[in-house]
Amino acid sequence: MFCSICSEEHELDLCEELDETIIKKEKVNYICHYYRCNKYKDENTFMTEDMWNESLINSLDIYRALENKNK
Repeated sequence: MFCSICSEEHELDLCEELDETIIKKEKVNYICHYYRCNKYKDENTFMTEDMWNESLINSLDIYRALENKNK
């Protein structure tokens, strides 16, 4: 895969972690995916547009579920 960190094609690690954001003053924890370039130690992660959209949708879905639970 093309790596936007080092501008080369090579194997990238697909990572998953719990992330946190604030939506309408509500703290929301959600799963996000990203790629890691093993050629650099600092600033070595990036998301594709699809990954970013997926993370945004995940956070909004969890926010909506929390709001429905609190009603």
